Amino acid sequence: RNQMAVLYRTNAQSRAVEDQMVKRGIPYRLFGGVRFYERKEIRDILSYLKVLANPADTIALRRIINVPKRGIGETSLDKLAAFAEENGLSLYGALSRLDEITTLKTRVAKFKDFYGLFEQLREDADGLSVSELIDAIVKRTGYLQLLMAEGTDDALNRIQNIDEFVNKAAEYDKANPEGKLEGFLEEVALVADIDSYEEGEETVALMTLHSAKGLEYPVVFAVDVNEGIVPHHKAGLPADIEEERRLFYVALTRAKDRLHVAAVRERYHRKTDVSRFIGEAGL
Repeated sequence: RNQMAVLYRTNAQSRAVEDQMVKRGIPYRLFGGVRFYERKEIRDILSYLKVLANPADTIALRRIINVPKRGIGETSLDKLAAFAEENGLSLYGALSRLDEITTLKTRVAKFKDFYGLFEQLREDADGLSVSELIDAIVKRTGYLQLLMAEGTDDALNRIQNIDEFVNKAAEYDKANPEGKLEGFLEEVALVADIDSYEEGEETVALMTLHSAKGLEYPVVFAVDVNEGIVPHHKAGLPADIEEERRLFYVALTRAKDRLHVAAVRERYHRKTDVSRFIGEAGL
């Protein structure tokens, strides 16, 4: 397995590959990035889902009560926690009695805004599929709008990761028409809670085309080689296309002995074309 590498164009694409590696019991090592379920935006959304499934999950609640920023600091949060402990309540339970917490003073309004938002999400959750629920979370909380307004390459990558997480949920919804949020969280946990890579363990290398520069493996799999991915949909100018072509050439030349190039017939239930570069390379 140390002789194999799987290459893809963007970090968001690692999710599907990682999922399959775990399901098939194949150890892998991710190069040049963070495992999909450890990325901040994915952990944030998972925390929202965990609190929706179990409001008593204090760890998850503390993570997202000020994400995106709502003006709720650690000091105010500690006061809420102190009230909860004194009254035998969960942290979420304390939010239903905010008017009794005199120590919060002007911060009460901030907590009430969060509580109102979350109660509405809880009320709507039963009527939504998991993918619809994630979409509601990122939009109603302002999480998605904040990243779109930021507009940096990092923000755009994080939006791609969120889109891929929604796709993961859509796959679950399709495979489990009667599935519940709890079932989805259990499925994700099976993938997310895998053991860390240990030095010396045989693993398959996973990396983007950019990260693969300068490396070689006996067997290489280049996946998702479709229009809009390779070349990337943002590559509009001739110079950009040429750079994408060079990047594809990097993938082809990483293989010492055997190269496998794979494209998909459809993505997100829409047909997609094979990359023009495959034909140009005579593959």
